[in-house]
Amino acid sequence: MELISSILLLGLILGSLANTFIYRIPLSLYPNKVTSSNFKLLGSRSRCTSCEEIIPIYHNIPVVSYLYLKGKCRFCNHSISLMYPIIEISTACILLLIYLKVGINIFFFFYAIFFILLLIGSAIDIRHRILPNSINYILVITGVLGSYFFGLINIYDSLIGGISGYLIIFFIEKTYALIYKKEGIGRGDAKLLSAIGFWFGWLNLPTILLMSSSLGLLVVFIQKFMTGNSYKNILEFKIPFGPFLSLSTLFVFLNSNY
Repeated sequence: MELISSILLLGLILGSLANTFIYRIPLSLYPNKVTSSNFKLLGSRSRCTSCEEIIPIYHNIPVVSYLYLKGKCRFCNHSISLMYPIIEISTACILLLIYLKVGINIFFFFYAIFFILLLIGSAIDIRHRILPNSINYILVITGVLGSYFFGLINIYDSLIGGISGYLIIFFIEKTYALIYKKEGIGRGDAKLLSAIGFWFGWLNLPTILLMSSSLGLLVVFIQKFMTGNSYKNILEFKIPFGPFLSLSTLFVFLNSNY
C-alpha cells in the first residue's frame, strides 16, 4: 500500500511537471506569442497565464492547490484551466497502471517516460492541433535504445515498426489529399505512429490504427448528434488524432504480454 501511495504521489508530481511542458512547448515553437520576458522552457518559475505573477510553491501543489484556490488565480481571480488537475490525476493513474502491469523495474521507468510524453503530446494536440517534433523524436530515440540495450522488443521488430508506422500515415495522407484536394491527417501523426512502432513493433500497428480510427469516428458521430451539424461541417474542423493514437496504444500495452 505504501508503494502504491508513493507511485500515485510521484504521478501527481510528474503530472504537474507535464503541465509545465504542455504550456511552454507551444510557446517555444511560436516565440512571437510570448508576452513575458522571463519565459524559459526550463528553469523559470511558474506564472499565472493572465497576470504573470509568480505562483508561490505552496500554490503549485498538484490537485490540492487547485481545490484550495477554487480554480482561480489568487492574484487576479482569473480561472485556472481544469486541464491542470486532469493531467496530474491522469499521470498518477498511468503510473499506477504501468506498475500493475510490469512492477518496479527498468521497464516501469521506460514506459512511464513513454506514456507521459504521449500525454503531453496529446494535450498539446488537443489545445493547438500540433504534435511537436521534439516529443516524437525523444520517443523514437528512447524506443530504439530501449529495444537495443534493454530488450523492450526485438530490435528488428522495432525498426520495421517505426518505418511502417510512418509510411502507413504518409500513404493515407497522400491518398486523402489526392481524392479530396486538401490536407487530411497531419504529418505529426505519421511521426507519432512511427514512434509508437519503434516501441511496440509492427505487429501491433494495425490494432492501434483500427482502434484510434474507430475512436475518431465515434467523436465525429457524437459531435454530429450534439451539434446537429453535417458531417462535412464537422470535418472542416481539425480533429486531433494524437489522443486517439495514444489511448489505443495504452489499451494495447495493458492487454499485451509485456
